[in-house]
Amino acid sequence: MDGGFVNIILQSGPVVWTYTGGNFGAELAAPFCAVDICGTLTLAANVVGPSNAGASDGQINAVPAGGTAPYQYSLNFGPYQTDPLFTNLPVGVYNLDCFDANGCFSSTTIDLGLVGIHEPGQVRSLKVSPNPTSGMANIELPAIGNEESLSCEVLDAKGKLVQMVRLVRWDNTLRGMAILDKQPAGLYFLRVRGLDRPLTAKLIKR
Repeated sequence: MDGGFVNIILQSGPVVWTYTGGNFGAELAAPFCAVDICGTLTLAANVVGPSNAGASDGQINAVPAGGTAPYQYSLNFGPYQTDPLFTNLPVGVYNLDCFDANGCFSSTTIDLGLVGIHEPGQVRSLKVSPNPTSGMANIELPAIGNEESLSCEVLDAKGKLVQMVRLVRWDNTLRGMAILDKQPAGLYFLRVRGLDRPLTAKLIKR
């Protein structure tokens, strides 16, 4: 094996390992592990609902897990901040976004009702990874009850539908894949159809 190579194909593209030495008569082993650095980032929230229907004293406190600190947070596509706490909120549906130090992204939708505290495990979120992506991204959503499938729209930054993804149940999770290989780089929005409340997430294509 003189100047030979091994071509390893990953989801994000080819990786070539080249041996430039002379011939050898023994086995050469090189263990390695390909890790998706964005696959561990998830986002939930601790929520305190408004005291009454007309009040604006609700709170959403972002609770990231995995990823790499420091984190930045945005509520309803507003400016990003390092403080995970958002206050003075009325009743409504909110989109909470999070970026970590590696540029990885996670998002969840929160239905902020009246007074009550909801633990992170009670907030259903749409997980997209890797995010950012170079073309393909896995979509995961915890299944509730007897849900077997849902439809997820992929929209560009102008709101144009570019793909429809079917999320199919596997164990207790609905899974699908967004394929954006032929789409230009930029910001995309994912929106799950068939729910009482909207469930959205952002996806960035590099």
